Amino acid sequence: MYILLILAVFFDVRTFRIPNRLILAGYVAGSLYRFFHPAGQFWIYYPASAVGLFFFLIPFYKIRAFGGGDLKLLSVCALFTGWEKAVSVVLYTFLIGGIISVFFLVYHLKFSKEFNNKKFRHVIHFSIPILGGVICESIWGGFL
Repeated sequence: MYILLILAVFFDVRTFRIPNRLILAGYVAGSLYRFFHPAGQFWIYYPASAVGLFFFLIPFYKIRAFGGGDLKLLSVCALFTGWEKAVSVVLYTFLIGGIISVFFLVYHLKFSKEFNNKKFRHVIHFSIPILGGVICESIWGGFL
């Protein structure tokens, strides 16, 4: 999963997109991982977690809190982690994304003349907070 997330960050930073082929590879790898995992009797639980998280996060996509690739990437993370850990990943991701956004805003308001330039893209690459959220969940466990 970490290699997939690092590749997603690479593509997101470079092209402002996460390729659908990478997302599809994540779904296939996550499904195979869950199917052959020793606790394989619950293998349907993890795809249901991915689908549930996808539909839960659609309102955030609709208000443009993040892009469609980020939504699909979080769904892939839920396929690997399950519902409970995926909620922690999302909460860590939102926290890290908020912190990055505040630093981005303060930096550009104080030090950059590009902030009012219409050609400048006022976005953060949300795959970075997703990677950070997965790492934080792996290190510290549940958010609450």
